Amino acid sequence: MDNNYIKIKDFENIYLEDSWIVDIIVKPSKIEIYLEIVLTTGHINYKAPSKTDQYCYQKGIIMFDEIKEIYWDQSNIQKSTDSLNNIDYGNIDTFYIQNDFNFYLEGGLGVLKIKCENYPKIIWM
Repeated sequence: MDNNYIKIKDFENIYLEDSWIVDIIVKPSKIEIYLEIVLTTGHINYKAPSKTDQYCYQKGIIMFDEIKEIYWDQSNIQKSTDSLNNIDYGNIDTFYIQNDFNFYLEGGLGVLKIKCENYPKIIWM
């Protein structure tokens, strides 16, 4: 399946494949994925990247709430630490809507399958 997350309103004009996951918090009916999100030129907050960055990044949280079911295979989590002791879990390589409110994510966070009552949203920080 192709990544089709850009069909979700909050996910227009971002590029998750090169965004960095910095934390994942799982609660009983909510998942929060903290990222440094790549903004594309059409995004309202886009600014030309600095000389040291390839992209324009902005901190944000992908929020899944009202979760009905979750499957999380953590066997392939790719956690690393940089020279400043900042942790990252790589990228979200695959993110697609399977049908209605069923979502599939794969990448540095492992494999995550989520069924919830609504679309995820992005909270900008």
